[in-house]
Amino acid sequence: MVDFWQAKGHTKLNCPLCRREIKMILINFDHSNLGDQDIEKKRIVENIKTYNANFSNHPRTVIDFESK
Repeated sequence: MVDFWQAKGHTKLNCPLCRREIKMILINFDHSNLGDQDIEKKRIVENIKTYNANFSNHPRTVIDFESK
């Protein structure tokens, strides 16, 4: 899902089944103890957090918009 989002140019995704907007992607693995060998998993977690920050409809500060 994250790779597809990046391929689409970081625009909001739609569900491939129902076509509704995807507002949040859930992380389905324990990412609290990722080691140095888990670079790919760390990248995925950061991309999911970025997607959720951009599209979850939660309030964001001006600083959040500037850092993206």
